[in-house]
Amino acid sequence: MMKYLLQKDNLILNINLIPMKKIFFTLLITTIVIIIKAQENPMIIIDSSGTGKSFTENMTEMISPLDKKQITTGILSDKSFIFSSMDEFNGLTDDIPIITLERWKQIYRQLYNGLITQELLPSIDNIKAIADNYLIQDIVPLAIMNIKYNEIKQYALDSNLLRFSNGKLYDVNGKNQSPYVEERLFSITLLKNEIYHGRVDFKIDNNLLISNTTDTISSIEIDFDDGAGFVDVYENVNKRNNLTVNYSTTGIKIMTVKIIFSNNIILQAKSKFTIASISSISPDDLILVSGY
Repeated sequence: MMKYLLQKDNLILNINLIPMKKIFFTLLITTIVIIIKAQENPMIIIDSSGTGKSFTENMTEMISPLDKKQITTGILSDKSFIFSSMDEFNGLTDDIPIITLERWKQIYRQLYNGLITQELLPSIDNIKAIADNYLIQDIVPLAIMNIKYNEIKQYALDSNLLRFSNGKLYDVNGKNQSPYVEERLFSITLLKNEIYHGRVDFKIDNNLLISNTTDTISSIEIDFDDGAGFVDVYENVNKRNNLTVNYSTTGIKIMTVKIIFSNNIILQAKSKFTIASISSISPDDLILVSGY
């Protein structure tokens, strides 16, 4: 049994992870853990009691005997502690889920921690540096994930696709199928939660089109929730132009992106942000006058 401590602010929670015959772990958690899990941005630190290793470090050790060439995407989600569900963000569902910046970052961390090939994705720090470069110019960058990842099949042990021995997973010779399933994560976010003016310059930097696929983009259409509907922005993206949008009302906005690939696959995603003001003055521009 592996025992982990989850720390959020000053709250420390105990979670016992019990390896079962099926590849997944049974989580023995309290009601308070469920409450925390429901929050938008569960910034957690997971440390294993007794070993001083993180969940990802323990999982890295557990899967160390496996043939990594069979993990064809270079990412194994089981290696990461999945605190925010990802299945619904595949870009293919009719009911497109809406994501926030904080959840987008949490999911990206999960995929990054699942890396088998370390150079496959940019680090969070790298993404932040690109975003900061635009934000200081009052340009709002958009980040798009189109990432394929592998998961261990739930029946991998029962079907003798993998075997578990002495705390580690091993390949099985002569298996009739891969022990892994391939999934896709497709999502968009603005790298800024609140905007304080009606005229907004958005930007899609090629370095923020984050993908480990060979998909070739044919078209990018975005509905900025400004009343104009979908607009084809692919040419502007290719020319590295800003995407200027004028909002006449404040409030929560839902941006929808639709990308068409050369193989005719169409993926869609939605992101939530706020137009807090349509004036040209933001809280950062205000000057405190002493004594007033």
